[in-house]
Amino acid sequence: MHCLHIHYMYLEIKHLNLVKNIAKTGNLTQAAHMLRLSQSAISRQLLDIEAKLGTDLFFRTKKKMILTSAGQELLKTAEGVISDLEHTEKQIMGDVHGNERLRIGMSCMLCYTLLPEVIRQYHALYPRIDLDIGSSEHYLSDLRSGRYDLVITSICKKHDGLRYDPIFSEEILMISAPDHPLARKGIFTRQDIGNDKVISIFHEDREELGMVLQMFKIENWPSIMVVEHFETIIELVKADIGISFMPRWIVQDLLDKGLIGGAGMSPDPIHLDWQVLSCQRKNTPKHFDDFIRLLKQFCPGGQESVDLRFCAGTP
Repeated sequence: MHCLHIHYMYLEIKHLNLVKNIAKTGNLTQAAHMLRLSQSAISRQLLDIEAKLGTDLFFRTKKKMILTSAGQELLKTAEGVISDLEHTEKQIMGDVHGNERLRIGMSCMLCYTLLPEVIRQYHALYPRIDLDIGSSEHYLSDLRSGRYDLVITSICKKHDGLRYDPIFSEEILMISAPDHPLARKGIFTRQDIGNDKVISIFHEDREELGMVLQMFKIENWPSIMVVEHFETIIELVKADIGISFMPRWIVQDLLDKGLIGGAGMSPDPIHLDWQVLSCQRKNTPKHFDDFIRLLKQFCPGGQESVDLRFCAGTP
Protein backbone atom coordinates (compact mmCIF):
# COMPACT_ATOMS: atom_id res chain seq x y z
CA MET A 1 0.00 0.00 0.00
CA HIS A 2 1.40 3.34 -1.04
CA CYS A 3 1.20 6.36 1.21
CA LEU A 4 0.46 9.70 -0.34
CA HIS A 5 2.40 12.49 1.33
CA ILE A 6 0.99 15.97 0.82
CA HIS A 7 3.08 19.05 1.63
CA TYR A 8 0.92 21.98 2.61
CA MET A 9 2.08 25.46 1.61
CA TYR A 10 1.90 27.82 4.55
CA LEU A 11 3.27 30.91 2.87
CA GLU A 12 0.97 33.28 1.00
CA ILE A 13 1.65 36.55 -0.81
CA LYS A 14 0.43 38.48 2.23
CA HIS A 15 3.15 36.83 4.31
CA LEU A 16 5.83 37.77 1.76
CA ASN A 17 4.62 41.37 1.76
CA LEU A 18 4.56 41.31 5.55
CA VAL A 19 8.18 40.19 5.86
CA LYS A 20 9.31 42.63 3.16
CA ASN A 21 7.70 45.64 4.85
CA ILE A 22 8.83 44.77 8.38
CA ALA A 23 12.39 44.31 7.09
CA LYS A 24 12.18 47.64 5.26
CA THR A 25 10.81 49.69 8.17
CA GLY A 26 12.32 47.82 11.10
CA ASN A 27 9.16 47.96 13.21
CA LEU A 28 5.56 46.77 13.22
CA THR A 29 3.95 50.20 13.50
CA GLN A 30 5.39 51.56 10.26
CA ALA A 31 4.90 48.23 8.48
CA ALA A 32 1.24 48.23 9.54
CA HIS A 33 0.84 51.75 8.13
CA MET A 34 2.36 50.72 4.78
CA LEU A 35 0.17 47.62 4.58
CA ARG A 36 -2.94 49.52 5.78
CA LEU A 37 -3.50 47.04 8.56
CA SER A 38 -3.61 47.35 12.33
CA GLN A 39 -0.46 46.63 14.28
CA SER A 40 -2.19 43.82 16.11
CA ALA A 41 -3.22 42.24 12.79
CA ILE A 42 0.28 42.07 11.35
CA SER A 43 1.66 40.97 14.72
CA ARG A 44 -0.76 38.02 14.69
CA GLN A 45 0.15 37.21 11.08
CA LEU A 46 3.84 37.22 11.91
CA LEU A 47 3.44 35.03 15.00
CA ASP A 48 1.21 32.65 13.03
CA ILE A 49 3.64 32.13 10.16
CA GLU A 50 6.61 31.82 12.52
CA ALA A 51 4.73 29.11 14.41
CA LYS A 52 3.91 27.23 11.21
CA LEU A 53 7.48 27.49 9.92
CA GLY A 54 8.86 26.52 13.32
CA THR A 55 11.39 29.35 13.53
CA ASP A 56 11.66 33.06 14.27
CA LEU A 57 11.98 35.36 11.27
CA PHE A 58 13.01 38.43 13.29
CA PHE A 59 15.01 39.23 16.38
CA ARG A 60 12.92 41.55 18.58
CA THR A 61 15.01 44.36 20.06
CA LYS A 62 13.90 47.52 21.81
CA LYS A 63 14.73 49.73 18.86
CA LYS A 64 14.36 47.55 15.80
CA MET A 65 13.24 44.22 14.42
CA ILE A 66 16.20 42.50 12.76
CA LEU A 67 16.01 39.59 10.32
CA THR A 68 17.24 36.21 11.47
CA SER A 69 19.05 33.97 8.97
CA ALA A 70 15.71 32.31 8.17
CA GLY A 71 14.15 35.74 7.75
CA GLN A 72 16.91 36.84 5.39
CA GLU A 73 16.36 33.75 3.25
CA LEU A 74 12.62 34.37 3.14
CA LEU A 75 13.10 38.07 2.32
CA LYS A 76 15.29 37.20 -0.67
CA THR A 77 12.60 34.87 -1.99
CA ALA A 78 9.85 37.40 -1.22
CA GLU A 79 11.54 40.17 -3.18
CA GLY A 80 11.96 37.94 -6.23
CA VAL A 81 8.43 36.54 -6.14
CA ILE A 82 6.79 39.95 -5.60
CA SER A 83 8.87 41.53 -8.36
CA ASP A 84 7.95 38.74 -10.81
CA LEU A 85 4.26 39.01 -9.94
CA GLU A 86 4.25 42.79 -10.35
CA HIS A 87 5.98 42.45 -13.71
CA THR A 88 3.52 39.78 -14.92
CA GLU A 89 0.54 41.78 -13.70
CA LYS A 90 1.68 44.94 -15.48
CA GLN A 91 2.41 43.02 -18.66
CA ILE A 92 -1.00 41.33 -18.71
CA MET A 93 -2.86 44.54 -17.91
CA GLY A 94 -0.95 46.33 -20.66
CA ASP A 95 -1.82 43.61 -23.17
CA VAL A 96 -5.49 43.60 -22.15
CA HIS A 97 -5.97 47.35 -22.22
CA GLY A 98 -3.80 48.01 -25.23
CA ASN A 99 -1.43 50.39 -23.46
CA GLU A 100 2.03 50.68 -24.96
CA ARG A 101 4.88 50.39 -22.50
CA LEU A 102 8.59 50.92 -22.59
CA ARG A 103 10.35 48.77 -20.00
CA ILE A 104 13.78 50.06 -18.94
CA GLY A 105 16.27 48.21 -16.75
CA MET A 106 19.20 49.73 -14.87
CA SER A 107 22.33 47.72 -14.14
CA CYS A 108 23.10 49.88 -11.10
CA MET A 109 21.48 52.70 -9.19
CA LEU A 110 23.94 55.29 -10.55
CA CYS A 111 22.03 55.07 -13.85
CA TYR A 112 18.93 56.60 -12.28
CA THR A 113 20.59 60.02 -12.11
CA LEU A 114 20.52 60.14 -15.90
CA LEU A 115 16.76 59.85 -16.19
CA PRO A 116 14.66 62.74 -14.78
CA GLU A 117 14.98 65.17 -17.70
CA VAL A 118 14.94 62.33 -20.23
CA ILE A 119 11.63 61.07 -18.85
CA ARG A 120 10.10 64.56 -18.85
CA GLN A 121 11.02 65.07 -22.51
CA TYR A 122 9.94 61.55 -23.45
CA HIS A 123 6.48 62.01 -21.93
CA ALA A 124 6.13 65.19 -23.94
CA LEU A 125 6.77 63.14 -27.08
CA TYR A 126 4.80 60.04 -26.13
CA PRO A 127 2.15 60.87 -23.51
CA ARG A 128 0.35 57.57 -24.12
CA ILE A 129 3.37 55.34 -23.53
CA ASP A 130 3.93 54.22 -19.95
CA LEU A 131 7.46 53.76 -18.63
CA ASP A 132 8.36 50.85 -16.36
CA ILE A 133 11.78 51.35 -14.74
CA GLY A 134 13.53 48.81 -12.55
CA SER A 135 16.78 47.13 -11.61
CA SER A 136 18.43 44.67 -13.99
CA GLU A 137 20.96 42.35 -12.38
CA HIS A 138 21.14 39.99 -15.36
CA TYR A 139 20.80 42.10 -18.51
CA LEU A 140 21.03 39.22 -20.99
CA SER A 141 18.19 37.14 -19.55
CA ASP A 142 16.14 40.28 -18.76
CA LEU A 143 16.27 41.36 -22.40
CA ARG A 144 15.74 37.93 -23.94
CA SER A 145 12.81 37.15 -21.66
CA GLY A 146 11.13 40.47 -22.45
CA ARG A 147 11.33 41.70 -18.87
CA TYR A 148 12.96 44.87 -20.21
CA ASP A 149 13.03 46.42 -23.67
CA LEU A 150 16.16 48.47 -22.93
CA VAL A 151 18.90 48.08 -20.32
CA ILE A 152 21.26 50.92 -19.40
CA THR A 153 24.63 49.65 -18.25
CA SER A 154 28.28 50.58 -18.13
CA ILE A 155 29.77 47.10 -18.08
CA CYS A 156 28.74 44.29 -20.39
CA LYS A 157 30.07 41.61 -22.69
CA LYS A 158 29.29 41.20 -26.36
CA HIS A 159 26.47 38.77 -27.07
CA ASP A 160 24.93 37.68 -30.34
CA GLY A 161 21.47 39.05 -30.87
CA LEU A 162 21.95 42.21 -28.81
CA ARG A 163 22.15 45.77 -30.07
CA TYR A 164 24.62 48.11 -28.37
CA ASP A 165 24.03 51.88 -28.46
CA PRO A 166 26.90 53.86 -26.86
CA ILE A 167 25.79 56.85 -24.78
CA PHE A 168 28.98 58.33 -23.37
CA SER A 169 32.37 57.46 -21.93
CA GLU A 170 33.54 58.76 -18.56
CA GLU A 171 36.67 58.52 -16.43
CA ILE A 172 36.52 56.43 -13.27
CA LEU A 173 38.01 58.05 -10.19
CA MET A 174 39.13 56.60 -6.90
CA ILE A 175 37.22 58.53 -4.23
CA SER A 176 38.28 58.77 -0.60
CA ALA A 177 38.22 60.97 2.48
CA PRO A 178 39.55 64.48 1.62
CA ASP A 179 42.79 63.98 3.58
CA HIS A 180 43.60 60.55 2.15
CA PRO A 181 47.22 60.44 0.85
CA LEU A 182 46.13 59.46 -2.65
CA ALA A 183 43.56 62.26 -2.78
CA ARG A 184 46.24 64.79 -1.86
CA LYS A 185 48.45 63.28 -4.55
CA GLY A 186 45.69 63.51 -7.15
CA ILE A 187 46.70 60.36 -9.02
CA PHE A 188 47.22 56.72 -8.16
CA THR A 189 48.71 53.62 -9.70
CA ARG A 190 47.71 50.00 -9.37
CA GLN A 191 50.51 49.52 -6.86
CA ASP A 192 49.04 52.24 -4.58
CA ILE A 193 45.97 50.17 -3.77
CA GLY A 194 47.02 48.09 -0.81
CA ASN A 195 45.41 48.06 2.59
CA ASP A 196 42.34 50.20 1.87
CA LYS A 197 38.97 48.52 2.05
CA VAL A 198 37.12 48.93 -1.25
CA ILE A 199 33.44 49.84 -1.02
CA SER A 200 31.57 48.48 -4.04
CA ILE A 201 28.05 49.10 -5.28
CA PHE A 202 28.13 45.66 -6.97
CA HIS A 203 27.75 42.35 -5.15
CA GLU A 204 30.64 39.93 -5.40
CA ASP A 205 28.59 37.51 -7.53
CA ARG A 206 27.71 40.20 -10.08
CA GLU A 207 29.43 40.07 -13.45
CA GLU A 208 30.00 43.85 -13.29
CA LEU A 209 32.26 43.64 -10.22
CA GLY A 210 34.46 41.02 -11.84
CA MET A 211 34.82 43.17 -14.93
CA VAL A 212 35.73 46.25 -12.85
CA LEU A 213 38.44 44.28 -11.04
CA GLN A 214 39.71 43.02 -14.37
CA MET A 215 39.84 46.59 -15.72
CA PHE A 216 42.13 47.81 -12.96
CA LYS A 217 44.31 44.67 -13.14
CA ILE A 218 45.21 45.05 -9.49
CA GLU A 219 46.83 42.03 -7.86
CA ASN A 220 46.02 41.15 -4.25
CA TRP A 221 42.83 43.18 -4.28
CA PRO A 222 41.96 44.31 -0.74
CA SER A 223 38.81 43.37 1.12
CA ILE A 224 35.53 44.43 -0.47
CA MET A 225 32.51 45.87 1.35
CA VAL A 226 29.29 45.75 -0.69
CA VAL A 227 26.97 48.73 -0.14
CA GLU A 228 23.97 49.12 -2.44
CA HIS A 229 23.19 52.80 -1.83
CA PHE A 230 25.25 55.62 -3.30
CA GLU A 231 24.58 58.00 -0.39
CA THR A 232 25.80 55.41 2.11
CA ILE A 233 28.97 54.80 0.09
CA ILE A 234 29.71 58.53 0.13
CA GLU A 235 29.23 58.75 3.92
CA LEU A 236 31.52 55.76 4.50
CA VAL A 237 34.16 57.23 2.18
CA LYS A 238 33.95 60.63 3.93
CA ALA A 239 34.47 58.85 7.26
CA ASP A 240 37.60 57.16 5.87
CA ILE A 241 36.11 53.67 6.25
CA GLY A 242 37.34 52.79 2.80
CA ILE A 243 37.74 53.96 -0.79
CA SER A 244 35.47 53.49 -3.77
CA PHE A 245 35.49 53.94 -7.53
CA MET A 246 32.92 56.17 -9.21
CA PRO A 247 32.39 57.92 -12.56
CA ARG A 248 33.63 61.50 -12.41
CA TRP A 249 30.25 62.97 -13.41
CA ILE A 250 28.46 61.44 -10.43
CA VAL A 251 30.91 62.82 -7.82
CA GLN A 252 32.18 66.04 -9.41
CA ASP A 253 29.99 68.30 -7.25
CA LEU A 254 31.20 66.59 -4.06
CA LEU A 255 34.79 66.97 -5.22
CA ASP A 256 34.30 70.67 -6.00
CA LYS A 257 32.89 71.24 -2.50
CA GLY A 258 35.78 69.40 -0.88
CA LEU A 259 33.49 66.86 0.78
CA ILE A 260 35.48 63.95 -0.64
CA GLY A 261 38.85 63.50 -2.30
CA GLY A 262 39.52 61.98 -5.70
CA ALA A 263 42.36 60.63 -7.78
CA GLY A 264 42.65 59.41 -11.34
CA MET A 265 44.48 56.31 -12.50
CA SER A 266 48.01 56.96 -13.78
CA PRO A 267 49.45 56.69 -16.35
CA ASP A 268 46.40 55.39 -18.21
CA PRO A 269 43.02 56.64 -16.92
CA ILE A 270 40.24 54.06 -16.72
CA HIS A 271 37.05 54.89 -18.60
CA LEU A 272 33.67 53.20 -18.57
CA ASP A 273 31.56 53.15 -21.71
CA TRP A 274 27.87 53.60 -20.88
CA GLN A 275 25.50 51.89 -23.30
CA VAL A 276 21.88 51.06 -23.94
CA LEU A 277 21.32 47.39 -24.71
CA SER A 278 18.34 45.95 -26.54
CA CYS A 279 17.48 42.87 -28.55
CA GLN A 280 18.25 43.15 -32.24
CA ARG A 281 15.10 43.64 -34.32
CA LYS A 282 14.51 43.93 -38.04
CA ASN A 283 12.49 47.07 -37.36
CA THR A 284 13.20 48.78 -34.04
CA PRO A 285 10.13 50.68 -32.72
CA LYS A 286 10.60 54.42 -33.15
CA HIS A 287 9.79 55.13 -29.52
CA PHE A 288 12.75 52.91 -28.54
CA ASP A 289 15.11 54.92 -30.76
CA ASP A 290 13.74 58.23 -29.50
CA PHE A 291 14.36 57.27 -25.88
CA ILE A 292 17.96 56.37 -26.72
CA ARG A 293 18.37 59.63 -28.65
CA LEU A 294 17.10 61.65 -25.70
CA LEU A 295 19.38 59.78 -23.32
CA LYS A 296 22.38 60.65 -25.48
CA GLN A 297 21.34 64.30 -25.47
CA PHE A 298 21.03 64.61 -21.69
CA CYS A 299 23.90 62.39 -20.59
CA PRO A 300 27.16 63.99 -19.34
CA GLY A 301 28.75 65.79 -22.27
CA GLY A 302 25.48 65.74 -24.24
CA GLN A 303 23.97 68.80 -25.89
CA GLU A 304 21.23 69.10 -23.24
CA SER A 305 18.81 70.25 -25.91
CA VAL A 306 16.54 68.22 -28.09
CA ASP A 307 14.63 69.04 -31.24
CA LEU A 308 11.34 67.36 -30.31
CA ARG A 309 10.05 67.63 -33.86
CA PHE A 310 13.06 65.64 -35.08
CA CYS A 311 12.59 62.95 -32.42
CA ALA A 312 8.91 62.55 -33.02
CA GLY A 313 9.33 62.66 -36.78
CA THR A 314 6.79 65.45 -37.23
CA PRO A 315 7.18 68.04 -39.98
